[in-house]
Amino acid sequence: MADNVSSQISGRRRVEDMDLAEREATYRNAFEQAPIGIALVSPEGHWLKINASVSRIVGYSESELLQLTFQDITYPEDLDTDLSYVQEMLKGTRDFFKMEKRYFHKEGHLIWIELTVTLQRNEDGSPKYFISQLNDITSRKQMELELREREAVLQKLTNDTPAMLWMSDAELQCYHFNKSALKFTGRTIEQELGLGWLEAVHPDDRTECLKNCEVEFTRGQPFQMIYRLRRHDGVYRDIEDSGSPRFDASGKLTGYIGVCTDITERLNSEKELRKALATAREANLAKDTFLATMSHEIRTPLHSVIGFAQLLQDSGINSQHHHLVAPILSGGEMLLAVINDILDYSKIEAGQVELERVEFSLPKCVQEVSALSSAKAEEKTLQFTCVVEPDVPEWVIGDIHRLRQVLANLLSNAVKFTPSGEVELNVSTKGYKRGLHLIHFKVKDTGIGFPEEKLSQLFEPFRQLDTSTTRTFGGTGLGLAISKRLIHAMGGTLNAESTPGEGTTFHLLLQFPGTTNRVGRPTKHLPVASPTASLRTLSPLSSQAQSLKILVAEDNETNQRLITQLLLRLGLQAPHLVPHGEAAVAAVAANRYDLVLMDCQMPVMDGYEATQKIRQAEQGRERLVIIALTAAALPGDRERALKAGMDDYLTKPIRSETFAELLEQIAQALPTVA
Repeated sequence: MADNVSSQISGRRRVEDMDLAEREATYRNAFEQAPIGIALVSPEGHWLKINASVSRIVGYSESELLQLTFQDITYPEDLDTDLSYVQEMLKGTRDFFKMEKRYFHKEGHLIWIELTVTLQRNEDGSPKYFISQLNDITSRKQMELELREREAVLQKLTNDTPAMLWMSDAELQCYHFNKSALKFTGRTIEQELGLGWLEAVHPDDRTECLKNCEVEFTRGQPFQMIYRLRRHDGVYRDIEDSGSPRFDASGKLTGYIGVCTDITERLNSEKELRKALATAREANLAKDTFLATMSHEIRTPLHSVIGFAQLLQDSGINSQHHHLVAPILSGGEMLLAVINDILDYSKIEAGQVELERVEFSLPKCVQEVSALSSAKAEEKTLQFTCVVEPDVPEWVIGDIHRLRQVLANLLSNAVKFTPSGEVELNVSTKGYKRGLHLIHFKVKDTGIGFPEEKLSQLFEPFRQLDTSTTRTFGGTGLGLAISKRLIHAMGGTLNAESTPGEGTTFHLLLQFPGTTNRVGRPTKHLPVASPTASLRTLSPLSSQAQSLKILVAEDNETNQRLITQLLLRLGLQAPHLVPHGEAAVAAVAANRYDLVLMDCQMPVMDGYEATQKIRQAEQGRERLVIIALTAAALPGDRERALKAGMDDYLTKPIRSETFAELLEQIAQALPTVA
């Protein structure tokens, strides 16, 4: 019996011993393989036992670390806190402690450790050893450090920016203002919190300001508004306030962040700018009014001078009388050129130049321009040559009128500034690419020339090379400036080269679309007209044109006489004359006319209103031809005439040939003329 009991006790001890060994093995495995560092440390601070994670964290092997104390690898600034916690645990006033501290890694750099320490005591209560758990939080601390640095930078930017920044909750209760906002109002953050900022808003703006905020905050949408805000010195400033909503991860509106900008100076500048623009518009209007008045006042008598001189020249006068009339026409043409230059420049400056795109014969255009200049050249005994190279296309598409104007100006200047020698116009092609002909126009003279330093002034408006009071050569100084701008508008270039005493050469490059609708080759040397070509006599018009019944609305008696004489010279009957627009409306209502020549500026009723009334009275009946015959030639005048209902627009002084051609066109367009 006793042996049996003893055997059972021995068996139980063996089992208990085996269980204890297994538990110890399990604990050792858990200790060694734990992902966090676990160490046993003596009450004096010596490392007694560490697992592999501790070695991985601090870089020391177990044998190396057992030669050290925890004080040896602790960062000095963290040691006092660590030791104070240890003393409290040894005294029994603290059961454990948890802290973040820094250790020196074996390689010398600092690492951050989250340390949790408990104290294991003996059976008699005396300290046995500390159990320390070490978790490497270096990466986390680095991110926290970077986050704090970014927050510090953001805070600095927020406080240093001159803009006023604010933050509010979803109910518009503000909980943050930056330094600029507080400095602006001169209030403290406590005074501004909540709805305190409304106290600084101008009393007249508060209701609308709060209403706008509430509407936008309710919608959770960005907003922008302008109101007056009181500055610390009591002065109200114009503020532009912009806010954007903030949402949490679930999409719920949590508040707003906004910025206030002082826009007082900007608004004042805009106000001054509007005032300056209004002043400029008034000045431009005054300038346009002045130009319109001067154009009308000069063109009206000039119409009579040139018109009657043309009639006299075409009346079959003898050679002696012709020489007396020619200077009158020449002077009138020169004065008209001055007026046209000023008006052209005004149109260009106003951006109201419209370019045509028509098919025309390039050699014929060059020949027509040359004919005018060759006559003046012959008067000065200059040799005039016009050469169009064989490879120049016959037909092109472009603005023939503006090309004529520029070439005429260049040739006129060449003749004017050449006392003796020659003037040459050469036209050649510089290639064909993508359906475009590159044409080179060269105008060369042997005139006075000018120094290179004045090249930059050549195309400036109102600039002349000879500015003395006894200038040999006249002119407005606008011709080349106009030509340069016209060529630029046409997509080309115009440049010059010159040598004093040897002459000047202008180079004009333009691109023209070609056309396949025409064939033909130009001659190389184009004939030029004789100066006697201007001694032509007006021929009577066709019988259909002569039977036109014409009403003339014109308040100037001299112009009435001129138009009457011109019509009689062309074989037409004397027109019906009325002095103003009201009489013209009455005449049209009482009689049948084929054509109305309508002056635009007349007393009682002007030509625009008269035309509108005539058009209103027609009401679907056959349309009466109404031609504006006016001294108004500023930008927009033609458009105004056409908008009023006129069919065409002629400016005074009219040329007899142009007038005759217009009458023939009108007569041919009418089905029958009674």
